[in-house]
Amino acid sequence: MADACQYPSKPCTEPRAIKINGELHRLCEHHRQLANRNQQRLQQRRRLMRQQQAAADEASLKQLKSQQKVEELFAEWFEMEDVLSAVPSLFTTAEDDLCPEDLDFLLQVLISDDQMNMVHA
Repeated sequence: MADACQYPSKPCTEPRAIKINGELHRLCEHHRQLANRNQQRLQQRRRLMRQQQAAADEASLKQLKSQQKVEELFAEWFEMEDVLSAVPSLFTTAEDDLCPEDLDFLLQVLISDDQMNMVHA
């Protein structure tokens, strides 16, 4: 029975479908349509998975860039803190009553506003 459908899951006695060029398909028309629908669903799932992966990769990259920006700002802040501690006379005069803790607090307040603006830019 070479002309019978060769559907692998169960016996099918329907005749095989005929291709445009006159050759025989492996399956009957009914099982071809089922196989085509299944193939389309599989391709759709793969497309969706690729799109989701691309979106996840983009989000990871955005998060990484944001993290790098924050790390750069902290590095700059620590460099400024080192400069300020090495040259305290730039920001103090003989009349100033600010202790080092007060200067650190002011520096943190001033820098954190700039950092937040740069991170959200």
